[in-house]
Amino acid sequence: MNKQEAFSQIQQMAEAFAAHALQPAKDGKSFICPKCGSGSGKNGTGMTLTASGDHAGRFKCWACDFHGDPVDLYREIHGGEEGEALKAVCSMLGIMLDEPTKKKPEEMTEEEKAAELARRIQADIRAAQMNQADPAFLEYLRRRGLSLDLAKRFGLGFLPQWRNPKTLTEGKNPPASPRFIVPTGKSSYLARDTRDNLTEAEAQFAKAKAGGASLFNAEALNSKRPIFICEGEFDALSFMEVGAEAIGIGGTSGRAKLIEAIQKRGRRHTEPLILALDNDQAGAKATEELARGLDSIGFRRYFIRNPYGDRKDANEALTAGRDLFASMVSEAEGAEFDAYTNLSALNWIQGMNDNPPPLVSTGFRQLDTLLGGGIKGDELVFLGGVSSSGKSAFCLQLIDQIAKQGRKGIIFSAEMSRRSIINRSLSRLTAEGKGFRFTASEIGGYGIERTDKYREAMAGAYARYAQYAGNIIVYDSSNGRDQMKPQAIEAKLSRFLNVHRGEPAPVVLVDYLQILPTEGDKGDIRASINRAVEILAGIAHGLQVPTIVISSLSRENYTVPLTLSAFKESGNIEYGADIVLGLQFERIHDPLFMSNKKEDIPLKWQALWEEKHRSPRKVEIALLKRRDGHGEGQVCFDYEARHNLFKENKVDSDFISSNYGGDQEAEKRARAMLTGHAYSFEEDVPEQMKEAAYSRKAKTGGDK
Repeated sequence: MNKQEAFSQIQQMAEAFAAHALQPAKDGKSFICPKCGSGSGKNGTGMTLTASGDHAGRFKCWACDFHGDPVDLYREIHGGEEGEALKAVCSMLGIMLDEPTKKKPEEMTEEEKAAELARRIQADIRAAQMNQADPAFLEYLRRRGLSLDLAKRFGLGFLPQWRNPKTLTEGKNPPASPRFIVPTGKSSYLARDTRDNLTEAEAQFAKAKAGGASLFNAEALNSKRPIFICEGEFDALSFMEVGAEAIGIGGTSGRAKLIEAIQKRGRRHTEPLILALDNDQAGAKATEELARGLDSIGFRRYFIRNPYGDRKDANEALTAGRDLFASMVSEAEGAEFDAYTNLSALNWIQGMNDNPPPLVSTGFRQLDTLLGGGIKGDELVFLGGVSSSGKSAFCLQLIDQIAKQGRKGIIFSAEMSRRSIINRSLSRLTAEGKGFRFTASEIGGYGIERTDKYREAMAGAYARYAQYAGNIIVYDSSNGRDQMKPQAIEAKLSRFLNVHRGEPAPVVLVDYLQILPTEGDKGDIRASINRAVEILAGIAHGLQVPTIVISSLSRENYTVPLTLSAFKESGNIEYGADIVLGLQFERIHDPLFMSNKKEDIPLKWQALWEEKHRSPRKVEIALLKRRDGHGEGQVCFDYEARHNLFKENKVDSDFISSNYGGDQEAEKRARAMLTGHAYSFEEDVPEQMKEAAYSRKAKTGGDK
């Protein structure tokens, strides 16, 4: 049948179209207008259908003034071109429309076949949605325990004569069957056979997916409530039928898609997942694999619950007893609160406390001591300092010293290139030896001849650097600044942890905070920095990755001793950080810098200029905040700026007296750490306290 004949046939079948696609109005004579809703009000009059005359087969809404035939009405509801609407209405009414001359399947390219398949799938979805008033559709909804409102929300539909679109695209003519259609994406759906008593051969194809596997209701990741993760689309719909949120993941590929979606969202996803896969052996195995996958990307905000009782899945539980299922779902949602009680975490905390993960040594003995032994595996450290005090040089040396211990270090440098970073390390290595010393600029090819002695000296530096260079990974801006976004950093680290499962987490260096590009918050620098701090805290705390971030300070802080308030202009650092360090010149404690006299301001800047041109420069790291433990102190360094080299410059006794003087217990702890020993409780506690501790052990059967 050609188009003109099809239009004429559709107008003759307008009443059948209305029965499939429209809801009756309250007056029983007209229909509810799908465009404006007229006919659903108290008067009950809505859209009318002309049965005879010149306008036979055409609809008219007296409220919104729509008038047209079924194809026009279809376009008003679903949009699209006239040709697509005509095909959809013909499919709904069983009208065989002549196909335009086109290539045979064997003549089509793979791209053309994919486009044709997508077109057929989209047409199927539109046609199925026009059949929401079909009695067979409504009966199947009832059998599944689902409401019409939910069906409309998710665009469910029905095709009485469904044929597999992939098979049709291949030029074949498969048998037709009645199918319940569940869209899973723009060009994908589940087609479920609605017939009872299927033959064994028919049962094998009772569930078919067109367009590949997709997450069902992936938008639930934007929800502000716990999300149930289940296997099938009907299971997800069953959860939503009783007021919960759910995602249907299907099989193995669906699990991978869910993990990928959460990984992309990063810190934006805050609500917990409730893993509620099928209540059988295969479901238990799938749950275990999904949990492992979530763990691998550092996502631990999930719980495993079975709200099905002795039923296999959510839809079976819903149809067996709606009220009981709703109650079990509500109870499962409460798992979030049960899991966050201190009692539920006590055993895990005790295990962590009794066998804490090793601290990360900075390679500086006195700094490690000031930090209580080093950096913890989930701490976020900020280092701020005045210009030319050596912030980047200090942190790069720290990463090198960590890499020498065999631990990975990952540098995200928004300022320096990989070459500059490596040349700084090589320069430092030449300064640590007894031979020739070269600056990073000289190593880079400027201002020095490439003599045999130069090459011989550099060969040693290259060889020493090669011993640990494999533990250092550098991302710079050479491949685009987008990879410096905090969200991109988080995604890269998640992938790294997934690849290197079972290994110690790397130590991350971000250089530096204020020039990281951010997504959103354009024009609001403070909001951008706050967002970056939030994501970096998520990396340290959520992924369990020690993270060091360099921060600049405003010029107002150059001529005063650094305090935590110096970081206030850099967003929420003082709240988000576990450790805050300030790098400043030792001379900042001179009486000159304590003066508030206006005439002393030029003298202060002159003094700072002199300090910047000293060799070595006398600088100190000031501990301004430590969330867990001693929260203040200083470590003094000689900073040889030409060769990017820091050396602690105080003997241990001076370091101890300046930081712990007068506190005998703290002094003993510091001495133990400086000699590489853990502080022993029993060495320093009065006898009566020891006896009390041993008495508690005896009564409780050991340490609790």
